Amino acid sequence: MTVQVDLYVAAVPADIPAWVMQRLDASEQARALRLVQAVDRRAYVTAHGLLHLALDRAAIAPDKRRFETGAFGKPHLVGVDCPVHFNLSHCRAWVAVAVSPCGEVGVDIETDDRMSMLAGMDDAWLSASECIGSPGAVLPAAAQRLAWWVAKEALVKAAGLGLHQPLSDLTLPQVTGPGWYQATQLPLAFGPPGSAAWPWRLWHSDNFWLGLALKHGGGALPGVRLQRVAFTPDGPHFSPAMVLPETAL
Repeated sequence: MTVQVDLYVAAVPADIPAWVMQRLDASEQARALRLVQAVDRRAYVTAHGLLHLALDRAAIAPDKRRFETGAFGKPHLVGVDCPVHFNLSHCRAWVAVAVSPCGEVGVDIETDDRMSMLAGMDDAWLSASECIGSPGAVLPAAAQRLAWWVAKEALVKAAGLGLHQPLSDLTLPQVTGPGWYQATQLPLAFGPPGSAAWPWRLWHSDNFWLGLALKHGGGALPGVRLQRVAFTPDGPHFSPAMVLPETAL
């Protein structure tokens, strides 16, 4: 049986339905209420509401959802019988959650307008070996920049390193098509060379880019199943699941 990583994506609604806030636990509700900007609060509540919907589908009962954070703030489940790894990401318009049964996972989502924000910042986060617009590039320069950004963010989140890890220490290959990629170079914070692989891949749809990364101990890479979720006043609406294609970006 093929192992599947589940990805869930949802647009942040202009008005958060009441049921979404009710799905959050007490600490999440308190954190949401401390956010001053309404746009940030909507994104946070949507992301954590989506997380609880994803854990429902992973058969983790609400009373079993006890969270702790790692050294650099990555949350994880404790006290569950079966290993379930997750990660979530949000920008102001979209949220994403990844759930993996086969190892640590990281996800990052950014809208296309992030391209203009990244322009002129290459020296701050690209490695010395990475060159935007190099010969043979398939993606336009702005798209390659954002693709590398979400991939690097997903990788450091999968490893639980957060802001502690400079993105310039990671070197990624040019994105030439769909499917899994391996970093050309990773810092020792990801473990000794050969200890584990950290494959990553991308998905571009509508006006967002999505990066996914895994800690992978060997064997066949998992399938990736994506579902969109709409937050309607009457409850969540799940689109039919789709397997991310291997033939088109």
